[in-house]
Amino acid sequence: MAVPQKVTFPEKPCHKKYRAALQKEKPKKRWQELAGLRGSGLSQKGKEKGSFIEEQQLGEEKLLERKRQRLHEWLLREQKTQQEFRIKEKEKAASKWQEQDRTLKEQWVKQQRRQREEEDQKRQEKKEEAVLKMLDQAENELENGSTWQNPEPPVDFRVMEKDRANCPFCSRTGACRFGDRQRIH
Repeated sequence: MAVPQKVTFPEKPCHKKYRAALQKEKPKKRWQELAGLRGSGLSQKGKEKGSFIEEQQLGEEKLLERKRQRLHEWLLREQKTQQEFRIKEKEKAASKWQEQDRTLKEQWVKQQRRQREEEDQKRQEKKEEAVLKMLDQAENELENGSTWQNPEPPVDFRVMEKDRANCPFCSRTGACRFGDRQRIH
């Protein structure tokens, strides 16, 4: 039976390299021991070694299973964090889009308000120009010497005669202080 040789290092390696070298040696040892058992025939001693090897293999399988389980759990956690990250990114994108939409609406409202103000200002200027034009025209007429008079009253305007005899105030003073508002007139 071949005895596996131990790996000797000229200087002390770091722990990571040492563990990697041991991991490389484990399968070699296992295959060498199994080959030695096959070659020497299965004696009692070989059976004990075989059971020891089987136990060792079971231990390694359990270790590998634990590693797989840890890897699986890590993958699940990673998947969950990636999903949360995607959700946060979507929320950020949605809030950014809403912010852009809000700013665009504000700009549009400001532009509409500015346009309305400009239109109102133009209308106001036109009105002022019309008023100034009328005033200039009236001034020109006055300067030219034409006489100014009140316009003629409408044709269908009825002047009601005031019944001053029935009004006690009018009979005393000669003029009514209520004017056309009084029902007696």
